[in-house]
Amino acid sequence: MDSKYVFDRKRKNYVQLSELIREETQDDSWEHKNGFYQKTTKIKEEFSLTRYIGDEVDYSHDTILNYFVDRSQQGTGKTQGIKKKIEAQANVEKKLRKKYIIFGQEYILLDEYKGIPCCVKFDSFKDSCLSYPEVSPLYNKGKGIPPRWICIFKGYQKGLYEKCENYDICGYKEQQKSRGKPVSIATVIHSAPTFNLNEYEEVFFEENTIGSKEIEWNPKKIKTELTKLYGAYKQMEKNGEYFKSSTEEYLKVLKKVIEDSVTYDDLANIYFDLIEAIEITNNLAAKTSKSFKEFKEKVFSIYIDDLMAFLKYRNVVNNYNIKSGIHKIYIPWSFLIFDMMALYPGIKFTHLSASFPVEITKKHIQAWEEVTPGYRIKLNVKNSHYTPHTCIGYIHKNLRVTDINFDEMIPKVKNVINSIKNKNRKRSVRDEKEYKDFVLSKKKHLKFENDDDKIGTFAGRPAIHFGANHGINIFREFHTLFVVGSNLPRQEDMKKHFNELYQRETEPGNFSIKIRDDGLSYYYKDPRLQMIYKEMYEDSERDSIHRLRPLISDLSYKYPKEIHFFGLIPSDLINHDGFVIKEVE
Repeated sequence: MDSKYVFDRKRKNYVQLSELIREETQDDSWEHKNGFYQKTTKIKEEFSLTRYIGDEVDYSHDTILNYFVDRSQQGTGKTQGIKKKIEAQANVEKKLRKKYIIFGQEYILLDEYKGIPCCVKFDSFKDSCLSYPEVSPLYNKGKGIPPRWICIFKGYQKGLYEKCENYDICGYKEQQKSRGKPVSIATVIHSAPTFNLNEYEEVFFEENTIGSKEIEWNPKKIKTELTKLYGAYKQMEKNGEYFKSSTEEYLKVLKKVIEDSVTYDDLANIYFDLIEAIEITNNLAAKTSKSFKEFKEKVFSIYIDDLMAFLKYRNVVNNYNIKSGIHKIYIPWSFLIFDMMALYPGIKFTHLSASFPVEITKKHIQAWEEVTPGYRIKLNVKNSHYTPHTCIGYIHKNLRVTDINFDEMIPKVKNVINSIKNKNRKRSVRDEKEYKDFVLSKKKHLKFENDDDKIGTFAGRPAIHFGANHGINIFREFHTLFVVGSNLPRQEDMKKHFNELYQRETEPGNFSIKIRDDGLSYYYKDPRLQMIYKEMYEDSERDSIHRLRPLISDLSYKYPKEIHFFGLIPSDLINHDGFVIKEVE
């Protein structure tokens, strides 16, 4: 078996991995356990910001919200821990059973929760509604009418009371029945506002939520939609019932919307009345409409929570744009998570992500606290340090692929890949164990059958692309990974990220990325750009590489797993994960 070497930054040289481990075990803080070299002393970082608007402000009565983050490395059992918590409830009496809710950015991330006792993994409306081909014009990829009202309308259309012809066998309806029952739920984060989180023991966020949610403010449409609710106010008065806010208060807010002077507080003051008015309006629309077209005209089809978020954050984010009279902003998911925490201060919120962006989240906390008086967030971070001893990384320095030289280098890279594939094929015959391989590269270099596919091909091999592979475990049994190129940002993207995070600071004079002296990884000279690059791009590439699950021992393989780099290496694979790296001329 090949000798194992790792680049020791202190010595600026490659040393044998066993030698490095011997040195570090002198303090007895390392142990070999479950196929890992584990540093059992956990790193716990607590971070809390106090708004800097003035020393005269009294923060002593602020509500402290604890945000727990588990950044343990990929493949070390974070998801398995939640699954065990859920499975343990199967033997508990129903009335005493604890419920957990797990949010992910995409449905595919939650597939591991399928089939677990006492857990329901929600599928999208498109995938679970048997009538979807018929009602798809109403749904419009999640930006149209909420699915619940489509179901109710469909039921009334068939002459049944809130039941369509597929009600008894509909997958979407079946999973909705799980709400309120003693079962845990796994679903996507954008559906979070529809859940009462007080019903759950703990809230988990699976994988990275570093992206943002697009929110639109269309004055013309909002005016039209809010006007529909006037009938609900009048109906309540006719029945001798009243909302907490009067019809006059509602009309004042509507007037402010028309005048473009409405504020977050204006909507917040009548928020719960608006929710009830929407229920009345939409139920009547579903019951009385005779066609899809008529229903679409009558139903209230915008999300109040999105309008609230727009008004709260429009002056906080630096990505505001207006086109054809429609305003758009992009709100970091972390802001929406903080809003959930403030709404449910008694619930424990835990985030599981090996590439969780700690420094970026600190900036988000600072911005959020400024616009959310009375609340402060304490970020509690746990890290791990496992070193793989069954995986070797090979860096092919003379075959480094970039966007500029891609066409020139790819034929040479494919030749190397094919030679390694032939070597693995011989091993497969000799060991009676298939040594499978796959590729990681930029999306534009891969082929996909469908636009929404996560897994494509490269040179006839399965392939995934940087930044879209969180939680994918189908490659854990593979032996070899080829990393073609590096996950590098464009300069215009880095400028955009910088201005979003450092609105009060002057742009750096140089946005160019450099190669470190050791020739292994990239870096930015400006520490602010380096932080953005590391947490948004480099860590994302590291996470994608960990789809091979190199930290997990596979005793059925006679030879160690291999990662071949035709680009540079994310620094934390060496600095944090302690990867063995061998240079190939």
